Amino acid sequence: MRDAAAVLVADVVQQVEAGDDVLFLGHVRHLDHDPEAAPLLYAASIPCRPVWQPCRASCR
Repeated sequence: MRDAAAVLVADVVQQVEAGDDVLFLGHVRHLDHDPEAAPLLYAASIPCRPVWQPCRASCR
């Protein structure tokens, strides 16, 4: 995947229904990541910046 922060390849071992969602459990076979990519963080469904950078007031 081009421009992805991380890519993982896994074998699905189990699917667990959780309300209207499905949780997939698996064995990771390969993982690759861009060490320069900023982490994706959410607080109360609001995108936030990493802790070492200021976060918007609505994210606290």
